Amino acid sequence: MSATPIVTSRKNLPLLLLQTREAMMRRFRKVLKTHGLTDQQWRVLRAIADAGAMTSGQIAEECCMLGPSLTGVLSRMESAGWLERARSTTDHRRVAVMLSQTGRELVDAVMPDVEEVYQDIEIRLGKDCVGRLSTELVAMVVALEDGAD
Repeated sequence: MSATPIVTSRKNLPLLLLQTREAMMRRFRKVLKTHGLTDQQWRVLRAIADAGAMTSGQIAEECCMLGPSLTGVLSRMESAGWLERARSTTDHRRVAVMLSQTGRELVDAVMPDVEEVYQDIEIRLGKDCVGRLSTELVAMVVALEDGAD
């Protein structure tokens, strides 16, 4: 039994965005759990699958994860055989993180289920709405990141 969420007024946009994220993630967590994955592990797998080899700093930025949390996640994922690390031949301080064959197979196995969730969201909200939301959210991130420091 799930309680009806309290939807915050639009004047508290950060909280409304968090509530939206949680409503979305509840759908995805069901899928991830069946594959033995956490939200964070999936974000890392998906980011590397999309971008290719990345440094841990790039992963932290892309996945919105703090360095100390990411360090533990990467270590556990490497121990599970999903990731591999390789030192740069030109700069030995840089370490690339990439999917192992097992990691690639896991992403390939999870993606059809994730796509089903996306399809359900498009049915509930409408494809045009999802497209507009995506465009607006990207624009919002870009506008807010510009000069944020």
